[in-house]
Amino acid sequence: MAEPAIPTVGTTVCLEASAEHPESVRLCGQRYPGGDDMIPAEGLIVVAGTAGNLMAAGWILMVIRQNRRSVSAAHATDMTCAGTEA
Repeated sequence: MAEPAIPTVGTTVCLEASAEHPESVRLCGQRYPGGDDMIPAEGLIVVAGTAGNLMAAGWILMVIRQNRRSVSAAHATDMTCAGTEA
């Protein structure tokens, strides 16, 4: 079994650059997992964004309902107090 080569200063290595993103390079012949093997980052961003929006909408609805309850309770109290004074 061959030992993996340990590169030193001056060792020549083969690199492949992406045509679409030249700043992205990898060793020649090396492949990375992709496709069906992993969830794309864009999908994770969409799921997180959707969950965040749903939580924010739920929080806003809860605050609106709380405000309506407190306003109607205060209004009911005012009506009761106004009726007893007359």
